[in-house]
Amino acid sequence: MGGTNFQMTHAITDVSPIRQPLAPEEALPKYRNTIGFCVRDILDITIKKIWDTMKTRFQFPRNMPDDLVKAYTMKQCAVSFRNWRSEMNVKYVKIAMDPTTKYKISKGQWAVFLEQRNDSNFLAQSEANF
Repeated sequence: MGGTNFQMTHAITDVSPIRQPLAPEEALPKYRNTIGFCVRDILDITIKKIWDTMKTRFQFPRNMPDDLVKAYTMKQCAVSFRNWRSEMNVKYVKIAMDPTTKYKISKGQWAVFLEQRNDSNFLAQSEANF
């Protein structure tokens, strides 16, 4: 995470009706970046591990149940995860590059991802969506 202090905890003081963190404004980019970190570094994506990571980095209003912000956060994780897989496909699979030294992806995980992305059904669906 570049030059940021990723060990800091940030307070979220306001959340919208759709459960999106709204304030303080300076914490919002850190919130989105943390979602991206969770998606990239926790490739075997599990709700509990990602949510636990987010809770160690952010404090939410005390009177707000976890599940309110968790639903929004997990939705954003899904979007980020799809975008990241697409990026991996474009930047690594299609040009036969190996991202295992840049990201926390094991050789075995990468082999499975390559197999999925080179599957005839995936390629046909990808072509149809393009």
